[in-house]
Amino acid sequence: MRAVPSATTVCRVLVGLDRTDASGRLHVAARGRRATMSLDAGKLIRASIDRRVATSNRQALEQVVEICGWDGIVLCFSPTTSPPGRWALPEPLAAKTFGLSAMRLAVKAVAAASVRAQLGVEEYRLSEAGEALMSGVELRPEEAAVLLRLRSGVPADELLALSGAGLAGCRFLWMLKLLGGAAPTASGSY
Repeated sequence: MRAVPSATTVCRVLVGLDRTDASGRLHVAARGRRATMSLDAGKLIRASIDRRVATSNRQALEQVVEICGWDGIVLCFSPTTSPPGRWALPEPLAAKTFGLSAMRLAVKAVAAASVRAQLGVEEYRLSEAGEALMSGVELRPEEAAVLLRLRSGVPADELLALSGAGLAGCRFLWMLKLLGGAAPTASGSY
């Protein structure tokens, strides 16, 4: 569970930058480590850690995942319209795509018992922020099954038995909860 707090922070920032179509550089620092992500209109166009520049989207994702494992990260965004330099990614993707992929990996590494304990026995619903977050995102089958049920409300303990969801669905719900995309209902109302 060590990477989950940093992953949550990084994902929230990348989702926000994507949502606002931001252009600029996101600087990340932690205990002698430095990373920079350049964005253009909400798309990640360049990424580097300690002068190691990503040359593909796979390498850029690996770098975002690595950043999520850092303790005590400090993020600073500098708006700019300057070009990324000669090492731009050949196929820039939405910053949200990188953030959600890294978040999926972070929650996947957490033990099943911890995930279930974090969710409790509450009934969850998808929030407006969750609708916006999942808009245009490619969902895995278990995620689609959970998302469909979250729109009307679903008790967390039923997810394991839900056809097509299982533990992966519980992890997806927990990810949404961490990102503010799903919340427990309060006294039967939402």
